[in-house]
Amino acid sequence: MSIGAVISGALPFLQGQAESMMTDACTITRIDPDATQTFDPATGTYTVPDPLTVYSGICRVSGHKTRFDKVVAAGQEPISVMRVYVDLPVAADYDPAVDDIVTVTASLDPGAVGQKFRVRQPQFGSQMTARHLGCEWTELGNG
Repeated sequence: MSIGAVISGALPFLQGQAESMMTDACTITRIDPDATQTFDPATGTYTVPDPLTVYSGICRVSGHKTRFDKVVAAGQEPISVMRVYVDLPVAADYDPAVDDIVTVTASLDPGAVGQKFRVRQPQFGSQMTARHLGCEWTELGNG
């Protein structure tokens, strides 16, 4: 028997074990690329369409792995940016995209609830036990 066959046979069990550690919940949203902003002449502002919910369910947020400063625009002070990983079930009905927003809706860590992360590196692969999303947390929007 080949190692590939052994791994393939064990994969459902291993994916179930990974899911058993997903004690957080999150909602993932994205801006509809086909939605258009509308201008309100009475207020002089644009109305931005509500984002689309593309996933809602269990997840696992792993702590801040890397912290670095990032300058967001010339002449501005750097903001703190941290790399965070969010794991979803492999079978989740979700097609990851860069710039999706992950919002933690439930967690064993009360401080995590409400935190928002921007997807930067969706990962794909054969024989994965979880779908890993490399995300960024910034001071902006989480303060």
